[in-house]
Amino acid sequence: MPKHFIKQRASKILPVILAGGSGSRLWPASRPDQPKQFIKLEDGLSLFQQSLMRCQDEELFQAPILVVGAAHVHLAQQQMSEIGVTPAAIICEPVSRDTAAAMTLAALAGFDTKQEEQLIAFFPSDHLIEEGTQFLSSIQDAAIIARRSGLMMTFGIAPNSPETGYGYIKKGASLVDYDAHMVGEFVEKPSKSLAQTYLASGQYFWNSGMFLFPSTTFFSELKSHAPDLLHACERAMSASKSDGLIVHPLAEALSPLAKLSIDYALMEKTGLVAVLPFGAHWSDLGNWHAIWDHAGQDEQQNASYGDVQLLETSNSYAYSTGPLTTLVGMKDCVVVSTADAVMVVDRKAAHKVKDLVGQLKQQQRPEVCAHPGELRPWGRFAPLHNGDKHQVKIIEVNPGGQLSLQKHRYRAEHWIIVAGIATVSVDETVKDLYPGEHVHIPLGAVHRLENFGDEPIQMIEVQTGSYFGEDDIIRLEDVYDREAEPAKALDRV
Repeated sequence: MPKHFIKQRASKILPVILAGGSGSRLWPASRPDQPKQFIKLEDGLSLFQQSLMRCQDEELFQAPILVVGAAHVHLAQQQMSEIGVTPAAIICEPVSRDTAAAMTLAALAGFDTKQEEQLIAFFPSDHLIEEGTQFLSSIQDAAIIARRSGLMMTFGIAPNSPETGYGYIKKGASLVDYDAHMVGEFVEKPSKSLAQTYLASGQYFWNSGMFLFPSTTFFSELKSHAPDLLHACERAMSASKSDGLIVHPLAEALSPLAKLSIDYALMEKTGLVAVLPFGAHWSDLGNWHAIWDHAGQDEQQNASYGDVQLLETSNSYAYSTGPLTTLVGMKDCVVVSTADAVMVVDRKAAHKVKDLVGQLKQQQRPEVCAHPGELRPWGRFAPLHNGDKHQVKIIEVNPGGQLSLQKHRYRAEHWIIVAGIATVSVDETVKDLYPGEHVHIPLGAVHRLENFGDEPIQMIEVQTGSYFGEDDIIRLEDVYDREAEPAKALDRV
């Protein structure tokens, strides 16, 4: 086994939050730069944050391990900071290889040779789970069975409709003294007619994608049924690099692996897996219809998020992170409004949004890939206006964040602080700027902005010059260890 990454160990369950994936069914709010699990919903919390908060019972759980793609590490850290959660480790996936590799990497990072009965639970971060006490009760029941039997546990959802978007689990033999069954069969997403047969039989669950394993059983079964996967992940973790809590597995060890779910890689092959009925209310929130269905609806069965006004509208959902969004005389529709895209869809056709995204991808529309602006380790920026000789951005710097010490060859900048307290360095001058104050940064001046406060800094940046690309950054110092981005040797006026 590779080196350990968790310093505090206990006989509690080790939760692993799986936060990979890009998601397209909740476009335009969900995009690869900020996928479904990270978008804020009705209560102002993301599904990712809710997943972490469910695992905060200190009597039952250890501090969690997070598995997340490299593009979303800083976004995940920001959202964890917002709710005051500190993980045991963050596994930064250098390449996405689906749940089999993600779960194996996390299990290796958290494996404790001193715990013969160590249990690891795996939870997707993009599911909605209500009724917290029933969630904990289901986890406790699964832990009892796993410890006594050595079986790997999965959680089945009692189906209430012939859904074709879920995998199914067929019940096998009942476990004596437990309300659980051995798994008879894992079934991939069925046709409508087959799903109706499954529902009528009463012998099938929906596959929730949640698991609880004894570590020793998990590794033993991987060795028997997926040795190449286990070997690659062991090599990746043994040669990994750590940056505080962030663990960077070796990319070249994982790159040759095929993308495999844990169902394909192991669950369909092993005979040591049981299914427990999941007591809490569960949904994977797979489309906007599901978001509406689980949102707090008013007397007209409407629900909304953001700056929204409804008139003579019913059975509808409106979501806005951009401009004021209004619906008048509408019925059974979903309207999603962001800074650069608006989508209107019949609520019953919400499952076709994924097809729409595919069409937009073929047209190479940038709105499919990312929200306006870009995320950075210190926060994010978004464009407000672009001209031939000027560019205007809004920049947000998180508490504790700082821009790199840098200079530019082709542009000057003017910063106007609109929120927070910014500590600004321009050449040899360092001063604090408050809302309403501003500073000019001449072309070639060495500068930096730092946020030592508890609130985000928001500022308007006006750039003037002949070129505004991100490659006109001569980075002199950077606390995030990003590679230097010297300006290209181009002849510009």
